[in-house]
Amino acid sequence: MARNVDISQVSWLIHTDLVEVDTVTFWAKSSIPVIEENETDSIYTVKTHDRFDNLSHTFYSSPRQWWLIARANGMFLAPIELLPARDIRIPSITRLRNDGIV
Repeated sequence: MARNVDISQVSWLIHTDLVEVDTVTFWAKSSIPVIEENETDSIYTVKTHDRFDNLSHTFYSSPRQWWLIARANGMFLAPIELLPARDIRIPSITRLRNDGIV
């Protein structure tokens, strides 16, 4: 039986449900939004040792928004894909708030 849990608006977990099956409780991905390309996005060239959480802190003042950058670039839990010299999109936090994503 699934139940919704109120989760802080600063995490990708707002797009998940806490599910219990046979006394085992886990987070199930429900609908993590697609972040479409937009003219307000910035382009950033990845440097050696860049990580999603550090980029999130730099661009959004919070490491918890890392998933926005990953999702906008077709990645999710694969920081290995942050290859130096690759250009990635950094979505505008204002647009994401206006679109109801965060």
